[in-house]
Amino acid sequence: MADYYTHEKPAIEHHRLPSPFARRTGRRTSPPAFPLRPRRGIEGDATGAQRPAVSKNASVIRKHLGYSHIPEQFATQVNVFTQVLTPYINFHRPCFFPEVTLDDKGRQRRRYPYQAMNTPYEKLKSLPDAARHLRPGITFQQLDQEALAMTDSQAAERLNQARKTLFDKIFKSTAA
Repeated sequence: MADYYTHEKPAIEHHRLPSPFARRTGRRTSPPAFPLRPRRGIEGDATGAQRPAVSKNASVIRKHLGYSHIPEQFATQVNVFTQVLTPYINFHRPCFFPEVTLDDKGRQRRRYPYQAMNTPYEKLKSLPDAARHLRPGITFQQLDQEALAMTDSQAAERLNQARKTLFDKIFKSTAA
């Protein structure tokens, strides 16, 4: 029976490996001792003007629309609303961007200073070789015209009016 197993301990104790769902508090700059699972999502996706820059899985849209159920028959009206929401998010809503520093233990610490607040479009323009990330046929001049077409306050008013119109249609239809 001893020929089929060994009494030596394995080099890595598998019961001590963190689960893929374990919370990691600090990122170390040295490579991990165990392989990491690849992240899901779109890798190398160019930042486009027609997509919410901050959103994955419609979380930004849900933040603006609420979390209650919206019937399927209103999908086209919600899509019209997202055509108003997307330029607001990309060109007019400021976001915090982190500054990463290393602490004494080699962990990456993220700080979000007020001075690092930009819109996603301003952050894109500040990147080195930013034009490389644009879709073919789109230039910064075109995007500048779209960004400067209205002020931040006008864009917020337009967004609130579009949301009010959408909810009026939904509530009017469901009340009848």
